[in-house]
Amino acid sequence: MSGGGFTLAALVLVCWSLRALSVNSNEKYVKTLPHHISDPRWAPLEVWRNKTRFWGRPLLDGGVLHLGDLAHFQRFFAKLERGERIVAVAYGSSFIHDFAGCFQTSLHALWDLGIVPNPMLYPQQGGDVRMEDFASTAPRCASGGFIEGVMASINATWPHPGHIFVNNGKGGACLTYIVEASCMSSFTPKQVDLVLLDTVTNPCEDMEQSAEKMVRQFMSQPSPPLIAFLSNAHTCVGQGLLGGPCALECLREHQGNRSAAPCQNLPDPYTTRDEQEFEDQYVRNVHNPVALHYGIGHLNYWGIIKPLMRSPVNERLGLTKYELLYRIYKDWVHFNKDDVGTMWAADAILHWLARGQEALNRLTPQERSALTWTMPAPMLQSATTHYTTRCYGLTMKSALEYVKKGFAPPLDELTMSHWNQTLPGDTFEFIQISVGHNPALALPSFDIVANIGWQLQMYYRTSDGWPKLKPGWVTDKPGSVLEFVVDSSFAGIAAPTDKVEALFAFTKSYDHWGIAQFCCVANCTCACVEADAYVGPEGKKTSLVHTVSLAVSQHERCVLRAEVLQRTASDGHRFKLASVVLRVGQKL
Repeated sequence: MSGGGFTLAALVLVCWSLRALSVNSNEKYVKTLPHHISDPRWAPLEVWRNKTRFWGRPLLDGGVLHLGDLAHFQRFFAKLERGERIVAVAYGSSFIHDFAGCFQTSLHALWDLGIVPNPMLYPQQGGDVRMEDFASTAPRCASGGFIEGVMASINATWPHPGHIFVNNGKGGACLTYIVEASCMSSFTPKQVDLVLLDTVTNPCEDMEQSAEKMVRQFMSQPSPPLIAFLSNAHTCVGQGLLGGPCALECLREHQGNRSAAPCQNLPDPYTTRDEQEFEDQYVRNVHNPVALHYGIGHLNYWGIIKPLMRSPVNERLGLTKYELLYRIYKDWVHFNKDDVGTMWAADAILHWLARGQEALNRLTPQERSALTWTMPAPMLQSATTHYTTRCYGLTMKSALEYVKKGFAPPLDELTMSHWNQTLPGDTFEFIQISVGHNPALALPSFDIVANIGWQLQMYYRTSDGWPKLKPGWVTDKPGSVLEFVVDSSFAGIAAPTDKVEALFAFTKSYDHWGIAQFCCVANCTCACVEADAYVGPEGKKTSLVHTVSLAVSQHERCVLRAEVLQRTASDGHRFKLASVVLRVGQKL
């Protein structure tokens, strides 16, 4: 199959029956998915069986904001043509973590192939799973995700037992945090062929710099991967994130039913000035210049969903605008996995791949062999800094050790119902923990030397009823102290007298959150800093990861302290510490 898989134009897409679509991109597509892995259309993902498409390639074409340099497509498809395996990796928020799926779901299968992703990113799904079971059972990724579908289609067209998609999503994380403070290199395969980056699900500061920095790191490889930005389409821009009428409540609580109170006075989806300004500001003005500069792909889901919502396709399907939108988005940023959302999202990526393949096939063999790409000068000088990092966080093994040492209550007390009561509906928290390329060399957990008032939180149940692993140290008591040891020395990388950066990852949210102070208390020195975990009365009602930074002197046993202060800007003192990252920067 590998030899012939590249000879037919756009086999990735055409083979899954796009010929059945009419010229009108919004005519209802009634052909069901294939039911056999040898059928080179979609592999039989259970969640997509018997779903129908009401979009076509002309509509998907609106989502290709930038195709990318053909030299990158040439390397990617040449590997498939030679029968080699493809390694794909994606970074982003819950948009990736919870909705992209994975391919090769067993951690042992990944280890056998020399890839060790973060095991916390592949949680068990469904049921009340005991902590001990989590610790002793190989986790597995949730199935049916949109990038999983892309990999299934690639594998159905160019079969290889080693094709892999590594899901490096982190709920509540923005691109800046992923690049700056997540030890990305620790759980990224050494050689990557396809990289997909979630750009705007969680907007934050310095996104342009972070996007460029990540692109430059991957493009510095001897054989650079094929890269695409994925710009998600928000459904709730300027429509009352603070509790007013909003597509979030309309979709999540009422499935787009226009007669429901939150839906009655909403403007039609993707028709407001706020939505257009959001797309222009973050998608077109921040990320697209980076894509153009480096010749990478940029998929804009706004460019697909807007014309679909403004068309009469909802009337032909007997739905209101918001009922049609609910078939694709279940809330303001997440696809409706139970309906056509993930299939729609995957189609956009496959259409982009097919566009690149079609462009290659229009070239002569001589033109294709002459394709080259050269790393351009940086747009921002700050984007040339590469960090050597050391991460500290929580694993199941370390959780058991904390219990044995008396630093955390017995595991049977850490039930999902308990944490659901203390953190109701908090589905946007983040945990950073990474492992090395050797499973025996997992990066260290917190070496706790003192704990007053903090408790270990490992998982909770989301508003949808799913158990989610979100480890961290949590307290709601002022005066709580957590002291732990880290290695802040970077011999051979930084001069002995240089200060290094310690980044503390914490949850910043909207109810009852307090202020913590971070200091050096033994063997190393730094100026103390404070972090306020309360977003304020006007803040968004979501919980996102934030970081606070210390400039720390180097020592192999640097003792750091996190202390919750007596004063607070809210009516509470809750604080959650997820991880610490030590890093030193070098020019790339």
